[in-house]
Amino acid sequence: MEQSATNKGLPAIGVSVLALLAERPMHPYEMYQTLRERHDDIVMPVSVGSLYHAVSRLAEHGHVRPVATEQVGNRPERTTYEILESGLDTMRARLYELLAAPTPLSQADHTGVGELHNLTPETVLSALDARIAALDGQIAEHESLLADAQVRNVDPIYLLYGSYATSQQHNEREWFAALRDRIETGDLTWPTPT
Repeated sequence: MEQSATNKGLPAIGVSVLALLAERPMHPYEMYQTLRERHDDIVMPVSVGSLYHAVSRLAEHGHVRPVATEQVGNRPERTTYEILESGLDTMRARLYELLAAPTPLSQADHTGVGELHNLTPETVLSALDARIAALDGQIAEHESLLADAQVRNVDPIYLLYGSYATSQQHNEREWFAALRDRIETGDLTWPTPT
């Protein structure tokens, strides 16, 4: 992670570590527990090891520093870190970049949708049924996790991404269901095979 005018090299886990430390000093295992409590681990695979690595890299670049080390019983020694001003600046700049730029669609979606005419309409309908069913399952799971977090009184500010992701899934489901209807009714026709 070089400090420069842009922070595009700062990975998502680095941003998450800085954001957690902006709340309060923590040790990496506490960060892991907090991310899991907020269900952030669903979209960003995270382990205690990956958090230790991210904290180490952030410390090397002068964004965080250790403030205390403790050992309780037979547990491993835990070092608590705090964010420094350069870490706050880096986090804020990267968050701005992430919020300001739309995320490009995946290559898989581009190819799958753009080339579906190379399959028979029946095959496409079957694939769309499978995708819609998978989206229904994901939506139900995410809505359940959001409801669970609300019951546990997780501050709504920490649930924004879950709400955003669920909204995106609803929109994706609606679009693919409408495409399915267009194919099934014959509104969308296939080119004549060559």
